[in-house]
Amino acid sequence: MTEVARFFDAQSYSEGDQAEVQARFRSTGVLIDVASRLVVSAPGGMFVSIAPGEAMVEGFWYKNTAALQLAVGNNTSGSTRYDRVVLRLSRTGNTLNAAVVVGTVGAGAPPALTQIVGGIWELPLAVITVPTGVGAILPNMITNNPVYTNMLVDARPNLFDNPTFRVNQRSIVALSTTGYAADRWITGLTNNTGGFVVQSVAAYPPNMGFFETQPVKSLLVSRGNAVAIAADTLIGPQQSLEGIKATPLFGQTACVSWWSFCNKVGTFSFNYEQFGGNWRYIASWTHGLANTWQFNYVVIPWNVGAGWIDTSAGSLTCRWLAVCGDNYRHTVTNQWVNVNGKYIGPDHDNPLTATADVLWIYQPKLEVGSYPTRFEVPDPTLERIQCYRQLYVEREQITGWVGSNAVALEATQYLPVQMRVIPAFSVPVVPSFAQGAAPTANQIGVLCQSSWITNFTYSSWVAWVNIGAKTHGSFITSSTVGTGIGAGQAASIVLGSNIQVVYSSEL
Repeated sequence: MTEVARFFDAQSYSEGDQAEVQARFRSTGVLIDVASRLVVSAPGGMFVSIAPGEAMVEGFWYKNTAALQLAVGNNTSGSTRYDRVVLRLSRTGNTLNAAVVVGTVGAGAPPALTQIVGGIWELPLAVITVPTGVGAILPNMITNNPVYTNMLVDARPNLFDNPTFRVNQRSIVALSTTGYAADRWITGLTNNTGGFVVQSVAAYPPNMGFFETQPVKSLLVSRGNAVAIAADTLIGPQQSLEGIKATPLFGQTACVSWWSFCNKVGTFSFNYEQFGGNWRYIASWTHGLANTWQFNYVVIPWNVGAGWIDTSAGSLTCRWLAVCGDNYRHTVTNQWVNVNGKYIGPDHDNPLTATADVLWIYQPKLEVGSYPTRFEVPDPTLERIQCYRQLYVEREQITGWVGSNAVALEATQYLPVQMRVIPAFSVPVVPSFAQGAAPTANQIGVLCQSSWITNFTYSSWVAWVNIGAKTHGSFITSSTVGTGIGAGQAASIVLGSNIQVVYSSEL
């Protein structure tokens, strides 16, 4: 048995030794969290352009720092040709560079990749469809199909709740008015908002490897009309953190990262702000390629003067500006400002300006530090429990009993976690009582001693919560008791479909 250890002073090592070690840490692929991920686009003429980014190829590192143009050969054959854009590693030539591999005319498919251990190894970036006689490569002729790998950086905790947008206790399909598109993600829609819709949908960047196996969602903001954006229009999804959750950021540089998809190219805005106050950091970010997924991050320095709150009250709000009128435009960007009602910088372009425009947000992460670390998909049970602190919705059965005067049914609901503050209580759909049978839609039934109670008339709901623990709420239905139930008897309230009992302590 031979033991091997690397690397030590005064020893000689080969490139193969280095590559072997690096390959153990990073698999071959484009680094998903760096720059513009080597996305291939059409700059005009018979060329393709490779965006900045980094990759690992069989243990060797590649970096492109600016748009790199590669020529595509003319096709006058009379048949379509399919070329590949690759990163080609040559172990014998000691090179690693981008290249266009010319396909065979009429083959109907791009050329096979050359992947020889210790020799030539090609990492695919894109396929180019080259019709016969074409004089320029157009965007619809390019299909980006890279293999991705992740940064070798230990993940720091994500301070956003429900960053996968999976938890949706309200079962909202599409939001066209102010409210929560998913638990903890509220969208403000202010003035001239007709046609704008916000929803959580199952969509994410393609070719994400292990990410594709995760049941995660994106937040989609879309536009369904062409009405001009007014100066006082503001549409932006956001999440607010209570002080207890935000305290790790106090005195620290913060980093917010996310993936975006937009059919527009432009400079957009993100806000990091004191909850309910005037202090905010107006950050700009650029979406460089239309109809393409892109990784983004902004770094926010700490601001001592903002007066941060460290209790269960609101402390911090993070907001993406999907549409913002000129009334909200400030004269500066990428710095802290202490001014009310200004959310965008002088260079802001609205991503949603026409019918069918879209902006997707995927895997948002808020963390301490000056660079983004990898996104870890949280356990779905943990995600739901975190959301319960601010919202809990009951849709099933609640055990209760009849009061001694035999005229009211009292029931207690034990909440699964301690809520942020004493929650508000509501039943959004006004229910009626089922008479002598299991409840159906918009009904509530009363079950006692294995039988459904008749002649039990619904009157009103009243709720209160244990102030100390904030872990259970109670409600009473003032009712007229029928013949099937008596004083002191146990009973259950059974909620029919569409009935939700909502406890909310949301910011």
